[in-house]
Amino acid sequence: MTVVPFVRLYRNRADYSNWFRDDTIYDMVQSELARGTAAGPYRGIGEFHLYDSNNANGPVARKLMVLAEEKELAVLAHVDDPAIDLLMANTPSKGAKLRLIWAHTGIGGTPLARVDALLARYPNLHGELSYRPGLTCEGGKLCPEWRQLILKYPKRFLIGSDTGSTAAGNRMTS
Repeated sequence: MTVVPFVRLYRNRADYSNWFRDDTIYDMVQSELARGTAAGPYRGIGEFHLYDSNNANGPVARKLMVLAEEKELAVLAHVDDPAIDLLMANTPSKGAKLRLIWAHTGIGGTPLARVDALLARYPNLHGELSYRPGLTCEGGKLCPEWRQLILKYPKRFLIGSDTGSTAAGNRMTS
């Protein structure tokens, strides 16, 4: 098994709904990236949540997208589809270079045509499929339309689960 370390943006529950505008989060990420892990450097930022798409334009969210692209870090974002466009727009390449993993590929059930359009627009957007509604049909089999999309983008989908952290500096407390 390979573990790929990501810097988690939450120190506590309050950070879930405020990280995108809290400069201390940006400072924490910078510190964590400089320190690295016992196994080597961090390779990504996230998972983070945006409960309102417009918060993708928060000052810290914007700075983190620039940082991620500049340092070639993957981003794991638990967001809706409008936030994907906003996050990508905040990068120097306007989303052409940022590696973004879309948690649950839109847990709210983003329409398949919209998922396809986003994958076509952003060459480094990846869809994570855990908890994705509408993925399976009768008998628990992959729905034909999802099979077609996965075959269209065979290297762009991942299966995972929500993240957790055991790093002392990043352990979330309630």
